[in-house]
Amino acid sequence: MVDCNLTNSSLRFVSLTKLTELDVSRSELDSDLLTGIDQLLLLEKLNLAFCDLTKLPFRFDSLINLRELDISHNKLHSDSLVGIDNLALLETLNLSSCDATKPPFKFDSLPKLKELDVSYNKFDCDSHVDIGKLGFLEKLNLHFCNLRKLPFRFESLNNLKELDVGENKLASEFFNDIEKLVSLRKLNLSCCELTKLPFCFDSLTKLKELKVSGNKLDSGSLAGIDKIALLETLNLSSCDLTKLPFSTLNRECATAVMYGDQLSTSEKKEVYKFVSQFKEVFNDIPGSTSILEHKINLMSEELIKRKPCPVPYAIREQLQKYLDEMETLGIIQKSQSPYSAPIVRVPKPDGSNCICVDIED
Repeated sequence: MVDCNLTNSSLRFVSLTKLTELDVSRSELDSDLLTGIDQLLLLEKLNLAFCDLTKLPFRFDSLINLRELDISHNKLHSDSLVGIDNLALLETLNLSSCDATKPPFKFDSLPKLKELDVSYNKFDCDSHVDIGKLGFLEKLNLHFCNLRKLPFRFESLNNLKELDVGENKLASEFFNDIEKLVSLRKLNLSCCELTKLPFCFDSLTKLKELKVSGNKLDSGSLAGIDKIALLETLNLSSCDLTKLPFSTLNRECATAVMYGDQLSTSEKKEVYKFVSQFKEVFNDIPGSTSILEHKINLMSEELIKRKPCPVPYAIREQLQKYLDEMETLGIIQKSQSPYSAPIVRVPKPDGSNCICVDIED
């Protein structure tokens, strides 16, 4: 690994044949000083951020082992980035603030990419950017990219955990299917000129950080936000709200756990520490475990296939929504088993319904 600050000196890369990491970020480099980097065939990490570069005097074709590449905050044209398409092992790519008007590669040539940052580039609105082909992508930053539409469909990015599309003038309809991002942890929709959010928060159950500041949203547009039990950071600044879109009381979460008076101060601290450590369990979102498997032993090989129980029309929509939520959370899954048992509705004291399976025969 080499980490240095260069001005007028140069490296003879030909002698560093075993180098796997190189960081020369924040150096006032002449592009010619980087000649020969493409001879570092074992290089896995390369950081050239903030180097005032206008071109790169090498091609990426030979850097086939590169997994992390940061060339952000340089005035590089797309023609200067020839060969990125050949970095098939690349997992992290930062092209932020590079004055790019279009991506310098085809996204289907980077199948292992997990983190992509192309923020603060003024992309041509009509340029073809098919990010949806990055099926393993977990972090995507498109902040302030001059976008008028989203260059992907949400269902194709089902592994996405962090999404930033802030400061793009996007119409609300482009977010219709955002609830399909069931793994999403962080979402930034700030300053997108939105007047409503055309999606429900019910399925975004893993969301921990949400920013929708700088949009003209009313409280009704944010209905259901209180169902995100794991939410830790919420930014609603400059949204023209006249009231909060949720109740701050009686929420089932780790902070709502009550401690008995019989516990001493030290015991309460121990319980609080335990609850905080497993706060994802102490909420109103049902969960599942992969530690154990439950088996049902049959008394005979006779096929058991019972008819569904009738569902009152008044609760059919509610029941379907509940089943869809459990499927999204991975609690239940569709089955083609020849065996079947009906579900039954058990009313709770608070008026809601508990869905159970009647396996008795």
